[in-house]
Amino acid sequence: PPRYDNLIYTAPDLARRFARERRPRRVLRNYLIHAPLRWADRLIAISDHERETLIAMGLPAARIATIPLWVDVAHAASLPQEPAALDLPRPILLYVGQLKYRKGFDLLARAMPLVRERYPAASFVFVGHSPRQLAALEEIARANGTADALHILGRPDPTELYRLYRAVDALVFPSRYEGFGLPPLEAMAAGCPVITTDVPVVNESVRDGENGLLAPYNDPAGLAATILRLLDDPDLRARLIAGGRATLAERFDGDRLTERIVRVYEEAGRRVGG
Repeated sequence: PPRYDNLIYTAPDLARRFARERRPRRVLRNYLIHAPLRWADRLIAISDHERETLIAMGLPAARIATIPLWVDVAHAASLPQEPAALDLPRPILLYVGQLKYRKGFDLLARAMPLVRERYPAASFVFVGHSPRQLAALEEIARANGTADALHILGRPDPTELYRLYRAVDALVFPSRYEGFGLPPLEAMAAGCPVITTDVPVVNESVRDGENGLLAPYNDPAGLAATILRLLDDPDLRARLIAGGRATLAERFDGDRLTERIVRVYEEAGRRVGG
């Protein structure tokens, strides 16, 4: 859990911590990360969760604006629309992200045999950079008998990534923690249904049954059940795709969000000028 009482915001606090702690680099890093938050005239949080965290850190609520990230839907629509050529048996489930435990690659790997009990031909495609835990992923698949269903691609360029979204049956985004999480919005822009974990920030953009499905936290069996819920119900899939498009238009419109960012900068300028 976060320790808000451990943060260093002022030079006197920094000097006192230097005097009593044996790790000066860690103390200095603490100060350099957190002091600028107090100096700022305005802060932009990219989620309600981040705004609540900043307030818990003692930062004035009146200085914090909440403006989420977004994807360029028009650009996505301008890319080649044909799906990627994946010569794999269906259903095809896509993982996009670094192979880190924070991202939950191991949760999907452990859910794979449970999905294949009902869909024996299911394929699982993993793409992304930082293959730090590639060996761990492959070992899980070998151990649970799904190595033949595991397909690991490199990091695709943006055009190819959107073609992948269009080629698969769902994006599975089983993260344990996210600062924001853009792949679900990318998938919505490409007309790909989203399955993700019910964790803060992600569950602000993905609403269960409306524009995606939320799986229980840190639960391979629950993740598998959520995947099966989607695969078993074509009508649900269609509703989620339509809900994703509506979400992007209503809550993540780039022009409107850009205008809000500009207003925050203008307010900050007036604060300094006044």
